[in-house]
Amino acid sequence: MLALISDVHANYEALTAVLADIDREKVEKVVCLGDVVGYGPDPLPVVDLVRERAEICLEGNHDEALHRGPIGFNIPAAQVIEWTVENMKPGFFSGLDLRRRWEYITSRPQTHRIGDDFYVHGSPLDPTSGYILSQKIAFGPTSEFEEIFKATDRLIFCGHTHLPGVITDDFESHDAKKLENAWTWEKGKAIVNVGSVGQPRDNDNRACYVLFDGKKVTWRRVPYAFEQTQAKVLDRLKIAKLAERLKVGV
Repeated sequence: MLALISDVHANYEALTAVLADIDREKVEKVVCLGDVVGYGPDPLPVVDLVRERAEICLEGNHDEALHRGPIGFNIPAAQVIEWTVENMKPGFFSGLDLRRRWEYITSRPQTHRIGDDFYVHGSPLDPTSGYILSQKIAFGPTSEFEEIFKATDRLIFCGHTHLPGVITDDFESHDAKKLENAWTWEKGKAIVNVGSVGQPRDNDNRACYVLFDGKKVTWRRVPYAFEQTQAKVLDRLKIAKLAERLKVGV
């Protein structure tokens, strides 16, 4: 059994709740699809936990922004990246632990393969920042999706949009809620979005991650103490919009 987490976004309360659920499920391996930091108030303990628990961790666009700058980010997102760099980046006299944490989060690979499956934060066409959006297939096949499916022999697992669901190679989109949070691969190719641990955006504020047994995908929704995260966002980041969205899941 494999656990897939993504878009943790420095949300310690959400991550610890998800890891506790993973432990209850006796999962052997954890893969993180990126965006460990950004938006949230606890980058240091969250990076440490991901580093400890995830066998594989990929680079998301917010992780990338730590060392390349928040290019193209909206104002609140850019402000949090700047705050995160101030609080994480080691100085000249910093100790080895701080340097190793920074080196870890700024040196993640962008893609990974396990068997016939492809793992990425965004899209095979743009690993950190590319959005795979179901709206784009509303009018049928597109050259973009044809290129995306060339990246895999079976499944693509991604995050980035924070919207859990499946897109199949017959160009049909399925929301995880409508699938009752379970989908089983039978044939062909598909894109599986694992949702977001730390900042869900599907009108459900519970943390979201995926369990995968090789064929069956199960989205797990885990309640967490979002009020505690909200309080820290307001205290440390002072951006009310980022605190409010944790309550409503958008």
